[in-house]
Amino acid sequence: MAYPSHHQMPYAPPTPPPPQPRRRRTGRIVTITIGSVVLALVALILAKHFTSSPQYTDEEIYAGSTQKVFNDLGKALKAKDEAAFVAPFTGEAKEQQRQLFRNLVKVPFTVARWEPLHQGVYGKSDIHVGFVHQIKGIDVAPVYEQYTFTFANLGADGPKKVSKITASEKPEAGLPGTNYPAPWDVYEDMTVARKGRVLVVGDKRHGQDINRFAPHVAQGADDIVTAWDANRPTGAKVAENALVILEPDRKIFSAFYSGRTDGGDPNSFEAGYSQPLAAFKADYEDKIQSGGSRIVMDSSLSRFKGPDWKSGVEEITRHEFAHSLVSPLNTARGALRIEPSMWIVEGFADYMEGRGNQGRNRAEEKAVLDGYSFGGILPPNDEELFYSTKTRDRSANYVLSRLVMEYLVKKHGERATFDFVVDSYVDPGNDRQLIEELTGQDRQAFSAGWERYVRDRVPGIGTW
Repeated sequence: MAYPSHHQMPYAPPTPPPPQPRRRRTGRIVTITIGSVVLALVALILAKHFTSSPQYTDEEIYAGSTQKVFNDLGKALKAKDEAAFVAPFTGEAKEQQRQLFRNLVKVPFTVARWEPLHQGVYGKSDIHVGFVHQIKGIDVAPVYEQYTFTFANLGADGPKKVSKITASEKPEAGLPGTNYPAPWDVYEDMTVARKGRVLVVGDKRHGQDINRFAPHVAQGADDIVTAWDANRPTGAKVAENALVILEPDRKIFSAFYSGRTDGGDPNSFEAGYSQPLAAFKADYEDKIQSGGSRIVMDSSLSRFKGPDWKSGVEEITRHEFAHSLVSPLNTARGALRIEPSMWIVEGFADYMEGRGNQGRNRAEEKAVLDGYSFGGILPPNDEELFYSTKTRDRSANYVLSRLVMEYLVKKHGERATFDFVVDSYVDPGNDRQLIEELTGQDRQAFSAGWERYVRDRVPGIGTW
């Protein structure tokens, strides 16, 4: 609005205008009234436009969130409520998760929750989800398994529904793997046998075999813990219990925790393996980088089927359980992981497998090393070389690694050797210094003494 200038005040006022016709005045009132109504309507429309989104309470927002889905899964599993567990799923996903639920309730979890590994990407319906879990008495810290959840109504109001669950193609940033599939994903009906310090699982179709093998798996595990306790290193936090999977199908056997959905390599050579699982979201500085491990053994091989199958089951269990025992000590971390040397990892496991059975050990040494080319060099640290596709080279690497441990035990005792193994896991890549601290020799002198020991044990071993 323009205001009159004060400079006009000294001049005479202008002649008043003649009275205006009554109807002109009436028209002005009507015009003002209509204008006011129009402005009010415009204001109302604008107000509705800018306040058109519903005002939800915190409870309503949570009820329509993906977080409620994840929380409800954990609550339903804890309560063993199958209907509540499958409620968020639709179509084939519902029956898939019903099968998963019926397997999971057989496992004694102390931690079991579903957690988004990222908040999703705008316009996408997929979210990477971690099943974070810790098995009672087995895992020393929570571990995880990664899935991909596809939400059917991610951008809509109302409770969220999951239409599909699949394996993630690659691990979420910052995680070393997906740890998929676990046995509860694979088996239509999972058998679980608890024997002492082991939880033995497998397909219900092989339930009779699993229950027959389980006591001998438990005996093998007890042998390892008894040996360890006799010369336990001070302060070493180890895993004294284990989850063991027995599987006779090579393709299924080699697929566990690999991230593959099409099965593993049926031509892989392992009779068993111990798969370490990273502690969930462990910080780089954390002492515990491995929350636990899973032992997988091929129950179709001669160790399980031969005339002396009881001893065979106990032997392979001792080997794999020795790996599992010390897995929490492994501090390898980050993108450029430094792992303990192969001859220490496999030498310790093979030593524990054959501990106290010198007749068996001597027979194996002669069968594998007679005539074998040997120049006093420690077994290779490269995995491809150590686990060679050539059977004899691979077998020789295992036997020679065990002979390193036996040499250390003979010279310095089992307690000092166990301390060396612990230090090698806690401070990987520092073998030379650790050997010097234990033996008082540099690596060259140590290797020379070990070579003489090997040649005394196996006179028929060859030379380069």
